Amino acid sequence: MIMTMIKNLLFDFGGVLCDLNFDDSLNAFRGLGSSLQSFKENEELVAILQRMDRGTATVPEFMRELRNVCEIPCATDQQLLYAWNKILGGIPNQRYEALKQLKKNYSIYLLSNCNDPHWNFVLEHYSEYKGENFIEWFKQIFLSFKMHLEKPEPAIYETVAQEACICPEETLFIDDHQENIDGAKNVGFHGLCALGDEWIKQLVNKNLDKGNF
Repeated sequence: MIMTMIKNLLFDFGGVLCDLNFDDSLNAFRGLGSSLQSFKENEELVAILQRMDRGTATVPEFMRELRNVCEIPCATDQQLLYAWNKILGGIPNQRYEALKQLKKNYSIYLLSNCNDPHWNFVLEHYSEYKGENFIEWFKQIFLSFKMHLEKPEPAIYETVAQEACICPEETLFIDDHQENIDGAKNVGFHGLCALGDEWIKQLVNKNLDKGNF
């Protein structure tokens, strides 16, 4: 039987391409006077973070809620954004290089649960690699705050397939959360749950067919 080959690679961003440092961000908020121990400890904070990822809250609303929940009323917008963006730990060179290799043989796409401040930070600080804009390596980029959808909702994967004109059965989705992989598989995508560099050795210089995933 001839296996259907993988033609498209759909990458998550945080945790797969970009390292995430939640402790660094929490420490930065504590440096501003907050006693925040976790981004999940307060229902109001969870709610505003979800609204930011869905693009249904504005940045001023986000700033106002952070001051309230974190109990740091005198913190400036610049200080809050600095603390919030400390979550983003950067993209190691080997991941840029792996993407450069993969885009020679596959169409690569990006799908991320992301918010406006984080994406602007990425564009400013992490988009350039050795004189190239790695953002341009992706045929299309899908961000939750622009789509008003979040993983693992079926609609977000269906929208990606429709707007990118790709066949889920020919597409491998790489994410660091199993629930997101399961959501994609329910819509027909193949999935690889991988954190950090784990995906590199599984994808680079390999013949990918749907029987592997």
